[in-house]
Amino acid sequence: MTSRLSVVADEFRELDLMFKSESDLDVVEKGFARKLIHAVSSEDEVLECEALKSLGDLYLPKAKMKDHKAENFSKACGLYIDVLRYCRSADEKQVIEHRIKYAEKCTKLKYCQSHMESDTGVSDTHTLAVSMELHNLKKKTKLRGYGIVPSIEAYTKYFVAAVACKCKHKEVESLKGIGDLYLDKGRIGRNNAAFTKAVGLYRTALDRCEDLDGRETLEHRIEYAEKVKRRMKKRQEVGQSRNNLVVQVVGLIDINDKQQEDTDSDYIEELQEGCRALQTGDLDAAEQHFAAALKAVHVKDSTTDEYKEEAEPLCKLSDVYLEKGIQSKDGSDFTKAAALCNAALVRAKIEDREGIKQMILRVSQLFLEHVLMVDNVVDIGDSGIQKSILKKDRKYIEEEMKRIDQEVDPYTLDDDDPTITEVEKRRAEAIKVLFQTIVQQRKTFISGLVDECIEIMGPPPCKYAMIGLGSQATGLVTPYSDLEFAILVEDETKQNVKYFRNLTHYLHLKVINLGETILPAMGIKSLNDFYSDDPMENWYYDSVTPRGFAFDGAMPLACKTPLGRGTSELIHTPTANSLNSLGSAWSNLGDDKKAISYSEESLQMRRRIYGEGTAHRDIANTLNNLGIAWSSLGDDKKAITYYEQSLQMRQSTYGIVKRL
Repeated sequence: MTSRLSVVADEFRELDLMFKSESDLDVVEKGFARKLIHAVSSEDEVLECEALKSLGDLYLPKAKMKDHKAENFSKACGLYIDVLRYCRSADEKQVIEHRIKYAEKCTKLKYCQSHMESDTGVSDTHTLAVSMELHNLKKKTKLRGYGIVPSIEAYTKYFVAAVACKCKHKEVESLKGIGDLYLDKGRIGRNNAAFTKAVGLYRTALDRCEDLDGRETLEHRIEYAEKVKRRMKKRQEVGQSRNNLVVQVVGLIDINDKQQEDTDSDYIEELQEGCRALQTGDLDAAEQHFAAALKAVHVKDSTTDEYKEEAEPLCKLSDVYLEKGIQSKDGSDFTKAAALCNAALVRAKIEDREGIKQMILRVSQLFLEHVLMVDNVVDIGDSGIQKSILKKDRKYIEEEMKRIDQEVDPYTLDDDDPTITEVEKRRAEAIKVLFQTIVQQRKTFISGLVDECIEIMGPPPCKYAMIGLGSQATGLVTPYSDLEFAILVEDETKQNVKYFRNLTHYLHLKVINLGETILPAMGIKSLNDFYSDDPMENWYYDSVTPRGFAFDGAMPLACKTPLGRGTSELIHTPTANSLNSLGSAWSNLGDDKKAISYSEESLQMRRRIYGEGTAHRDIANTLNNLGIAWSSLGDDKKAITYYEQSLQMRQSTYGIVKRL
């Protein structure tokens, strides 16, 4: 023990001399903190005690100054108190207690442990708050330069503060964060020592963690870090063998194993390059590397467990789009980040899922902060409640379908049964009522989601209406149909359109977090570039994510949502053009009565705009549409009337064309 103390004293000698000379206390503080992290990761109690005492001694002179006097005093005493748990004898405890009394005497302050933070009742919201603090801390370090070291220093300072204030939860989260940083450092620099330190930090965090889900997450991190370390070591050994040009023939090589090794090698290399690009802020390069890593392990068959390998690169791609969203303030980047996280969640191992759920919450929180510019905290229970409502509605429809099959079944009757026509009518009526029920369920559910969004965003700036399209409009929607709609606004100003665009993004985010949006529907170009001439650029197939309630996809000829296809949004005032288009749409869907209703409204509005007796091509088009609709309904006389009016107006507009 004495010899170990001597070795530790030698390690601290240079820092102690700097501390005594008071040359640069900030540099000394970082040095002592590094010693503490090294001690924690290597489970060196002697080194840890000395680091804690040294940091306490450093905060004491800071406490004598006017700035942050109470804060530095509390830190010093809190660190001394933490040393007490390592004291083996009464003499050792007495030395520490003397330090605390001396601190109180110097500052004329009284240390009270009851004022320290408590972990009692730690909730998911608290976990999210700590995660957000660490995320913001990491973001701020980028201003001081690139690389992992500034982030490690910031997280280490956060850890020291957590130890001082006796907040075990913050200790665990910061140790986990520092471990993640050393894991990235190991990947990027191919540094085995960094992997060892990451594992040591995860183990210490596991020892201090009292939360069951948190322990499972840490156990997986330890397993994963050791796995990556083994792979890296194997690659280094292979590389060394190649450098030495040593070729040994030891037998036949199994081709499948060789291919798997190549895949693993490509996967790790692409992940490393992606992490390196992400660290330097090259988001486009990071996306390409992470997409390549995903492609290396991508499988189309969802019946195997191989798809679990996709979880990590999906999470990394989510990090890229989250960072893009923070920079661009564009809601679509956040929705892509959320979709990638949700895709990772259904593929992840059980022990990893809690961490990914926290990532999903963080995406929503940062969306509120950077797009909506509000400070509200995301409620972790929101998506759970919405999923329950959806499940309940679907169960009811399923039971109704069974009831209809049992009570009104014409297929059990003979063809010559005189009651068969009546039974078929009753069945058709029952199915019609069922569809109406589904439409109403959907309207209620969607309205609830929209109300939740508006509650956070504030009231709409003008009157508006959400118009269902596709199966929602025809009344043929199912509990698993996608969501197609447009927004009509009273006043189409730039500010109003922005509000409803953000409302649509927020609604999309909530829908994505229901977990039924497949990734190709998001149109992420590095996975599915639908507009490329190269079919190989549309390669990602999602057979794992459940398909159900989701926004209309970003595929060509789709995108029937207010966001449109990027250049053509469906957020407009209800103009005559809109009414005419709705008339044409209903005609195409076979509902000629609705087509006539919208076309007549369009005709009235266009005549008011251009003048009652004015000949105009838009009026002629609407008259022609009315002719088509009436002809489809079988009233050819009315159809001819509208066709003749349309023809006369076109002749007046373009000139009479003589028949040959």
